[in-house]
Amino acid sequence: MAVATPADLRGVERLSIRLHATLEHLVELVSQSSTRQRFVSERKRVISALLLLVLEGRSLARYDATLTEALCGLQRKTKPSGSKLLDFQKFIALLSMTLIRLVSPPSEIAAKISKGILPSYAHGQLQQSFPILQAITKGVFFAYEFLFLFKVIKVPSPMFHARQWQVLRGFKWHKVPIKGENFVLRRSSFKVNLLHQVVDTLQLLIILSLFYSQYKEWLIGQKKGKERHKKDRINQHFVYPKPPPPHLSKMQNIDTKVCLICNTEKKEPALCVDCGFLFCKACIEGYVKEAKKCPITNATMRFKRDISKFTTHDGFLMPIQLKK
Repeated sequence: MAVATPADLRGVERLSIRLHATLEHLVELVSQSSTRQRFVSERKRVISALLLLVLEGRSLARYDATLTEALCGLQRKTKPSGSKLLDFQKFIALLSMTLIRLVSPPSEIAAKISKGILPSYAHGQLQQSFPILQAITKGVFFAYEFLFLFKVIKVPSPMFHARQWQVLRGFKWHKVPIKGENFVLRRSSFKVNLLHQVVDTLQLLIILSLFYSQYKEWLIGQKKGKERHKKDRINQHFVYPKPPPPHLSKMQNIDTKVCLICNTEKKEPALCVDCGFLFCKACIEGYVKEAKKCPITNATMRFKRDISKFTTHDGFLMPIQLKK
């Protein structure tokens, strides 16, 4: 939350009281409009209250205070108690002002506010024939303007301070007396309005670029996380290299009749492909089943090959069919 000066705090306190009163008046009007017919008859007073809310919100920028300070009526050492309520109030205020921008052009709003509208609304109907795209664009621009002015969001922009931002956009401050209070009104020329639209477009592009960069970082993080998970995941299916063809497996102890496992004569000699030694077939099967280590390589014995259908040639196993 921004730190305000004592003068800012006093101004915010007075403004917050008026803002709360306006909100209460608005809620009272809406609650009294129980039926649709009643709401239509009261819509002028509702719109007047919303316009006054916009005017009071504009005045907050003079004190360089945040929307939270204004809604709470904070003093120097007071902190807000209900954050959810504050967020809800921010949402209601933002929604109200966005709807006003969607319904009426800024020049018409300024003209009606400058005439001192309070409870009555007798200056014609609001124009509601905006094209959809234009209405959405104006609503988005105004929502960002509201959020940035009251420091609800803090994103890098061509103007890093609200006061500088107002000056660049051509704000000309005038004091409009309403019930003895000094309010602020913006009046702009065509050139300033054109600059207004250009700056809004640039700021919208900046927001989109920030969103895209944040989304890109998030997406890259997700991909890296998946790759890391895939790399660290334990493979339950132990895939070992396939044993070489039998005619390429050289037997190391072909001339030895004693099995190195049981120390007896080899019975049905079988080949351990890892080390190339001949052992008893039963010994190899037992070692493989019990996952014992090979006495030659000191590694878990995995492969066995029955050599009854093979013959030897220069120390290599050769299938009998190939030999013929």
